[in-house]
Amino acid sequence: MKKEKLFFSIFTFFVFLSFLALANTSGQNSLGSKTITADGVFAGIVDDFSRIKFDNPVNGKDNLFAKKIGVVTIGQTPRPDIISLAKKVLGQDYEVVLAGALDGLTLEKIPKFEPEEYILIAGIRDRAGKRKSVKVTREFLVPLIQKRIVQLEKENVNIIIIWCAGRFPVFKSEAIIIRPSEILKGVVNAVFKKGRLGVVYPGKEQLIWAKPEWSKEGIMVYADTPGRSKSRNEEEKLLAERLAEEDLDLILLNCAGFGSKIKKIIQEKTGKPVIQTNSLALRVVKELVF
Repeated sequence: MKKEKLFFSIFTFFVFLSFLALANTSGQNSLGSKTITADGVFAGIVDDFSRIKFDNPVNGKDNLFAKKIGVVTIGQTPRPDIISLAKKVLGQDYEVVLAGALDGLTLEKIPKFEPEEYILIAGIRDRAGKRKSVKVTREFLVPLIQKRIVQLEKENVNIIIIWCAGRFPVFKSEAIIIRPSEILKGVVNAVFKKGRLGVVYPGKEQLIWAKPEWSKEGIMVYADTPGRSKSRNEEEKLLAERLAEEDLDLILLNCAGFGSKIKKIIQEKTGKPVIQTNSLALRVVKELVF
């Protein structure tokens, strides 16, 4: 029975990710390190799953993955918005365990950065407890994320999402680590062969990475970000207007912090498909957990 469940889980996952395999341009397979990517998905997934312990009993029987997932945000917890979205996509019977890379830190502990460094936007609370956006380097975040992965493993979490669309190295873990950037890359490569691609980032410092990350032969990349001078609602509407003027074919919300609200605004203004990073990553998880 255990083997039947395993093969059923793998088969279901293949159905969802089969089109991602079409995007295998680099040939690199990181599934051996328990990271879900489009590259080499068929070559490594069986070996990867075989390393996971069957330690989540369901109805008296072993189950490969119980309905429990871990989320590591690059900012701080609590994040009720993540819990709400996860349960909306996965279902109310899923347990979501959060951990924040910046948990326990203050704004004063965030180091300065150079313009050429890989910058990410995270949420942190000030002394008054108000949540603020902070710019932090990938180099600073990586060991903090690794620490939270270890923390979630101790809570018997077998699947962990890194709640960020930025590019990260492979993390050391006995769990399946889902890096949304790899899922996004696979989807875009599979379904978008030529045309005008819009990529929305949370910060202007990140716009320089749009072309290196997304441009290729046949694809023109336009990058933009919501401004900061007006209210959030106004800036999102202005962003949608700029995107509409560019006559794009596909728009990517390249940040796990962008939700359904901004997606709807952009879709209605542009009339074009919009990929929402966080919900896409959660749908991959749903194919794995039962």
